[in-house]
Amino acid sequence: MPVEKDSQGGGKSSAGLSASASAGASEADVRKALASKQAGLERDLAGLHDDARMASIRTEVERVSAQLAALPDRLRRIRARGFRYHATLEQELERLAGDWAAFKPQIAAAIEREYQRLAVSMARAQEEIAAARSVMSFPVAQVSERVDTAAARLENFRSEIRAAETTLRGMLSSASEGIRKADKIIADAEAMLDELDAASFRLLPAEAPVAMTQAEWLRGKDDEIKGLLFITDHRFLFERKEEVVTKRKLLVFTEKKLVRELLLEAPIGSVEKVAVERVGGLFKKQVVRVTFTSPPAPYAQAMLSLRGDAEEWQGIITRIITGDADKDRVPDATGEQLAESAEPAEPRVMKCSGCGATLTVPIVKGMQSVQCEYCGTVMRL
Repeated sequence: MPVEKDSQGGGKSSAGLSASASAGASEADVRKALASKQAGLERDLAGLHDDARMASIRTEVERVSAQLAALPDRLRRIRARGFRYHATLEQELERLAGDWAAFKPQIAAAIEREYQRLAVSMARAQEEIAAARSVMSFPVAQVSERVDTAAARLENFRSEIRAAETTLRGMLSSASEGIRKADKIIADAEAMLDELDAASFRLLPAEAPVAMTQAEWLRGKDDEIKGLLFITDHRFLFERKEEVVTKRKLLVFTEKKLVRELLLEAPIGSVEKVAVERVGGLFKKQVVRVTFTSPPAPYAQAMLSLRGDAEEWQGIITRIITGDADKDRVPDATGEQLAESAEPAEPRVMKCSGCGATLTVPIVKGMQSVQCEYCGTVMRL
């Protein structure tokens, strides 16, 4: 039995239409419904022309090309601003450019093949829809059958387009994965450097930033502070960054201001352990618990809810405190490369230059000075 489908695939059978007519709907009403459906098929076919050309895929290919072309200059700019990590990124961008130059003609040819194949299906759908239009004055059952046939052909054409898009997007996604990763590294570094420019603290002369993320410092029940976590080769830093209400009228906040203040600063060498835990009641969330040597850190530990994957951040922090991250660092402005070390530097002890006493505070990586607890002498490290 022929089935009448609308442009979304639903509809009534021609027998159903006849039953409707006998049940009270006039033949004029049935013909009006068929004419409306026919017009919908014609509109849908016109709207599929760009889809059959794979217009969105072509646009995405050009967008990736432009994205890749911009990466080297963006990388140079963040290097000039002090981003020293991901030392192989320059070479990676050269490789990606070569791979993309080879891939782009391949995807262009694949798009054209799909378009030529779909053009045949589009012509068949046009023929069926035109045929249905030509019989609109025929008996209702015959009109309904031809409209059903045209609708089925159009739906098959739509399915072919979807299948072609899936195939081409899979090719494009695979080829551009490395470009997306490189873009994310650079974008994250740009965001970090922008935040550092606006931060309430300044980097030390020889300090290099490594990573940053949005974070909440969970200091206790109902004591959660929103801000930013910064990791450098010298320090572990949490800066509060949140809007606070300065004026309200009744229940309406009328004025706010952005507050930025450094609440946690610890030498990177004072980080003893980084662990991922799940906390909370029914709806648990992952947090990162950082344990410090105290002193020189001001706190024994800090529990942080970080934006992004907690285990990934555990790895980032661990690589820095163990020294592994320094293996992926470009030379500094003097051309000197940091010595590679797979092991964290052991805390050392020293004697006061003023009174000669042995200091009890361990000297760890990232400390800039130490004060003698006996005579108060401050010594630069």
